[in-house]
Amino acid sequence: MGLARDLIRRLGVLKGRQTFWHKLWEDCARYCLPNAAPLRVYIQHTEGEAKKQPLDVSGIDSASKLSAWLYSSTIYQGEDWFSLKARKIDGVDEDNYQVDEWLQFAAKAVLNCINPSNFIQVYQQALRGYTVFGTGVIYIDFNDRNELVCKQFNITDGIYIAEDSNGEVDTVFREFEYTAHQAVQAFGFENLSTDIQKAAEKEQDKDKRFKFIHCVYPRKKEYADSRKRLPKYKKYASIYIELEKEKIVENGGTDTFPYCVPRFYNTGEVYGRSPAMSALPALRSLNMETYTYIDNTRSVGRPIAFVPTNMLDDVEGELIPGRVIPYNSDDGKLVLWSASGDLGSSLDFIARVREDVRGIFYNDVFQYLEDRKNMTATEAQLRYDEMIQGISPVLANLQNDLFKRLISRIVIHLIDCGKIPVPERFIDGNGNQRLPDFDVVYTSRLDTKIKGVQNADMLNCMRMLSEIFSYAQNPQMAARIDFDKVAERIIANNNVAGVGILLPRDEVERNLSAMNESAQTQNMRGLIKPMDAQKEPEAGSLQAQMQEML
Repeated sequence: MGLARDLIRRLGVLKGRQTFWHKLWEDCARYCLPNAAPLRVYIQHTEGEAKKQPLDVSGIDSASKLSAWLYSSTIYQGEDWFSLKARKIDGVDEDNYQVDEWLQFAAKAVLNCINPSNFIQVYQQALRGYTVFGTGVIYIDFNDRNELVCKQFNITDGIYIAEDSNGEVDTVFREFEYTAHQAVQAFGFENLSTDIQKAAEKEQDKDKRFKFIHCVYPRKKEYADSRKRLPKYKKYASIYIELEKEKIVENGGTDTFPYCVPRFYNTGEVYGRSPAMSALPALRSLNMETYTYIDNTRSVGRPIAFVPTNMLDDVEGELIPGRVIPYNSDDGKLVLWSASGDLGSSLDFIARVREDVRGIFYNDVFQYLEDRKNMTATEAQLRYDEMIQGISPVLANLQNDLFKRLISRIVIHLIDCGKIPVPERFIDGNGNQRLPDFDVVYTSRLDTKIKGVQNADMLNCMRMLSEIFSYAQNPQMAARIDFDKVAERIIANNNVAGVGILLPRDEVERNLSAMNESAQTQNMRGLIKPMDAQKEPEAGSLQAQMQEML
């Protein structure tokens, strides 16, 4: 009971830290995902709140298009949408034929595990919560036949998370309900409290619901021992608790983290931010303007009647204030007055805001495919490259927080159950597995486009660096301009910063020294002429080679 109570207390702490997000998530759901499961928060609506209901479906439509586009751009069912590539570990280059062959086999085994499972459907559902709430949740598990089984949750479905020191999610607490019948199936009759056991034995009480929590978190090193195969010694604890009775009904564990929690925009907060959050001001304005437009349209279509007092007895129906107005009249004539207004300006405003919302949800990427016929080839390419660069960080988050964890977990499980054999070279003298460290290489259409744009940026950067080389040969310019800083600025402006193009200054000095020594040696042998900075370098010369390198 001590461990159960401690975990329940921690659940309370995680709940408290999540409170800030509740109203934000509710607003996002209202405008972009109204059919989502009910939020586990209860907020009293003030008078006039009905006006905030989504009269305009731009948020719903834009979020749906974004999630559909992410799905179609990242996964192709039945096709190889990723591969595994070895990398250097512990100073040893693992990139050889045997390792590559094993990784190819492992990648194929993973795909054969994913394709027949429910992951594709679950992934589609998760993307909606991912784009609307900023945080997606998928639970990865295996049944008794070692088949992949996945579950999707919205972050609003009683999910509470925490990060490790690297900012990666390593703790998930999930609060949920089971009927007595479901609890017996999941945990076994003997592991449950007497209250649930009694309910399960009575036919009329089998559907009575009870609260549970699932706690997944890293175990302390002194309690985790991978050499012991019992679940309670695994790296990650996986504990189910009957909440009311503070009773542990299952104490298990796993070698890999079973939850994939991708965050759309990772801003340093525990929970992710989303396009829906960015679009909320526009969505509120859009819906209020739509409400106003509808109200004005009704006013124009239903004129106000000024009825003489001597004719009121002849008026049938209810006298609606603002619609039928009695007045004293000498001539006793009925007067109809129609409201006037510029409805066109409201429509223009609505159209502009709708376009803003579509842009926030990256829908302009899709619109490009329709509009490019009206653009020049250069304009179309520049616009598309810009849009691809904007979406690439989102894809990176999805790959690191979802696909990488999914694939790694499947690989380890398939190895444990014998579906991926481990070669003897990967087993040390103590019988411990030393698997090669690998990277996941994605081969979807979107990844191909992003890499193409990045390569184009790289080539453009190299051309510009080649140009400044000629300026650096001018003594007057070299004396006044720091060309190293110019090069750094060019690299940053071409979106290729941080890829290691520029070598450290000490390594540059060593390379230049070696080049000068080589050049002096060749000069002494009469193989080349001394470099003349004022003349065009000869083809194949050292200067030409350096210029090509830069």
